[in-house]
Amino acid sequence: MRLEPLDPITLASRVYVLMQLGDIEAARDDAALAVQFGAHLWQTHFYRGLTYEMDGDLTAAEASYRAAVELAPSEPRIQDKLAELGVH
Repeated sequence: MRLEPLDPITLASRVYVLMQLGDIEAARDDAALAVQFGAHLWQTHFYRGLTYEMDGDLTAAEASYRAAVELAPSEPRIQDKLAELGVH
């Protein structure tokens, strides 16, 4: 993080760690930055979707997962999350 504090993949990875630690607010902040600097990467949208889902905002989670699937249509993790939400 010190070398590349705004690297979107690094931020997305930290989102996951922060979620595991239960710091959803910090995870949401990092997810927003990850998307800001890496909107072209499916991972940034996916991890932002996870934060929304963890926070109970399933509409926003679905929108983030849909953005991710646009970038990586065959990524099974995205497909699984959409299926969990009951959308295809």
